[in-house]
Amino acid sequence: MTDEPSGDCIICARRDAHSPPACDLCRHRFGSRLWELRDLHALLPAALAPGRGGGERVSGSREAPVPLRLEALDLAAAADPADRELFARGVLGIDTDQVGSLSVATILQPHCVEMARLLELPAPAPDVSVMVSWLSRHTAWAFTDYPEVVDLVEDVTTLVYGMRTLLNVSRKPIYLKDPCPSCAVKALRRDPGGGEVECGHCRRTWPHDQFDRLAVVLADDSEAA
Repeated sequence: MTDEPSGDCIICARRDAHSPPACDLCRHRFGSRLWELRDLHALLPAALAPGRGGGERVSGSREAPVPLRLEALDLAAAADPADRELFARGVLGIDTDQVGSLSVATILQPHCVEMARLLELPAPAPDVSVMVSWLSRHTAWAFTDYPEVVDLVEDVTTLVYGMRTLLNVSRKPIYLKDPCPSCAVKALRRDPGGGEVECGHCRRTWPHDQFDRLAVVLADDSEAA
């Protein structure tokens, strides 16, 4: 299996887009990650518990605890106009070498403001839950007409992966024992939480509920044979 470009999807470049410019799987994944972003953001207060500074302690020394986990505090902060301006100019970003992180609201708001301008609609309030709901309603339009849609997808994906790590939420794919109904290779996998089933060999995908029904039919056929 290779990640070399083999399709015309502007997001993954591995699958052809039946509804250009993005393939169905990338569209589905972005929609799912938007809502996951909202849910993870709501969990950030749980990551604000006091922690200890790193490094080995010397016997007899007193070490002041870190008052709050600063990364979670940064991500949960309100949208910052100053950071938003720098982010729009490419000065700030989601960078592991950067001191501190931009908040989720700060990263989402420029996309919402620009999309609203192009759509000639009022921009949503700079609240993460509100912006996610607004972006979800305009996702189909964004994939077709928003010039920065690739950046939007990358920003949301990076935020989701970062918060999964921060919150210690596992999203490792689940590998299924069943052979692919399309190519018969045992390479089926799906994301936790009911994501689409994808064959790593032929790249065919099924909505998880459709695949569950198909698996029952295939099992019945196998027993009958």
